[in-house]
Amino acid sequence: MKKLLATLMCTAAMVLTGCNSNIKAADTQKKMEKQGYSVTVYNSEQAKAAYATFNFNVEIQETLYAVKSNDLLFAIYCNNKADAESFVRENVAILSAAGDTALEDARVGNFNNVAYVGSETSLGYAGFKI
Repeated sequence: MKKLLATLMCTAAMVLTGCNSNIKAADTQKKMEKQGYSVTVYNSEQAKAAYATFNFNVEIQETLYAVKSNDLLFAIYCNNKADAESFVRENVAILSAAGDTALEDARVGNFNNVAYVGSETSLGYAGFKI
């Protein structure tokens, strides 16, 4: 009985820890390249210079831009889920405008520590639940 209880507790701890792990741009990059997207990743400093129109109200780790013909994904990797939510709230108009310019049915939101704009298809490939 003790072994069963210990096993259940360890399993529960692993599941809970796994749910809170941050997504890395490198992981998304692999997924998107596997689907034929051209991917560019910028570190924090490069992203702030390249995307000066955004209000970087939180610290970001990096950004990812993936494009394939008429489809795209733009993702901002924050330190945690709360920062990603805050980034989206502060920049929703800019994200929406960028998405509407490039996509017919753009989705703007956040998943875990990632703020994003992209198509339903690209978000699916990235593993971001919408």
